[in-house]
Amino acid sequence: MKISIIVPFYRAGKYIEDCIQALLTQDFPSDLYEIIMVNNNSPDQSAEIVKRYPRIRLLSQSKQKNTTPRAIERRMTYATE
Repeated sequence: MKISIIVPFYRAGKYIEDCIQALLTQDFPSDLYEIIMVNNNSPDQSAEIVKRYPRIRLLSQSKQKNTTPRAIERRMTYATE
């Protein structure tokens, strides 16, 4: 079984590094989960921070939208491909 952890973000530059570290240091076996982070057209450096981690898939929305429902719906499709 593979689990997809989907994290939509917007202006999360102050906190995203802590979030990433928490996700990467889980006790759960790393080969059983993936991390997908969704940039909701954030104007800060959040996406640049995520790009430093090759294990994380970074996806971007071209226009800012209601982050959580839309991003999760769209990325659930991507995660199951």
